[in-house]
Amino acid sequence: MGARGFSRVGLSMVLLACSSWSASAAAYEFFEERGGWSIVGDDDNCSMFLEYEGPGATTVIVAKETNGFSVIGITNANWSTEVGEEYDVDFAIDDRVFPGSVRGYRLSGKSGFLIQTNDRFDAAFRAGRSLHLYRDDELFDRLSLTGTAVASAAVERCLVGLRREEAAIAREKARYADIAPDPFQRPPEPKAASPRLMNASSLITARDYPREAINEKRGGTSKLKIEVDERGVAQTCAIIESSGHGDLDAAACTAVMRRARFSPAVDDAGKPVAGVFEIPVAWRVPEEPAPPPAPITCVPGEVCTRN
Repeated sequence: MGARGFSRVGLSMVLLACSSWSASAAAYEFFEERGGWSIVGDDDNCSMFLEYEGPGATTVIVAKETNGFSVIGITNANWSTEVGEEYDVDFAIDDRVFPGSVRGYRLSGKSGFLIQTNDRFDAAFRAGRSLHLYRDDELFDRLSLTGTAVASAAVERCLVGLRREEAAIAREKARYADIAPDPFQRPPEPKAASPRLMNASSLITARDYPREAINEKRGGTSKLKIEVDERGVAQTCAIIESSGHGDLDAAACTAVMRRARFSPAVDDAGKPVAGVFEIPVAWRVPEEPAPPPAPITCVPGEVCTRN
């Protein structure tokens, strides 16, 4: 197998890199042009790309990172791959066939796919004369590989330069590894998990709705901040966003303080601690029940009528 599917981490790395390349190609430094391919570099990878003539103007991008991760992206304006979907594609380089599992992606308005490669595939790609692409034994593209050898060599030179820069940065960090960056910085406060409300479904009932608010058809949402102690008991209630009606806000706090049952927050060691819980209480005016139907009177031998 010269081409393989992506690992979960590898695929996300490539999708991120390719999306950022399409969004801001200016962030990549032009390295040189070799064999008709343009060579560009970023902080941790070097790429070669070429747009071909022909139906859909196929674009091929070969990207390599300094850690050895390598990927090829191929797009075409006529294709309809779905981003993230998996497809089986055969790569025929001269007389060698490399079956591969590819993932759909999109770049610069064109749909296509990405394939992570290994050394055997890369060697064949560099030395090959042509690349034919097949899906279910049907040929769907034919590309010349003329110039890939000199372009690949340029990518390797670009990577050598990046690795030298990485090594220099690592040496500089090691040189001052014993120097604290900021001895005055306060240590971060340990973050406790928030309390959990245990009885949300029974917290507010129809009886909590102020009668005057119902009669005046007033509603709204009261957002509350509840301070909960280490036992899971609500201690205070504050309105952080008002419903616009004081009686509704007060009723929300009253109901929560009376009924709310919490599982307390815990610190990094799993010890129960005090915490804060925020909750919105939505007041919706209840619909008035429909009046009961009028009784029906039936007289024997006559038509029944509704009174």
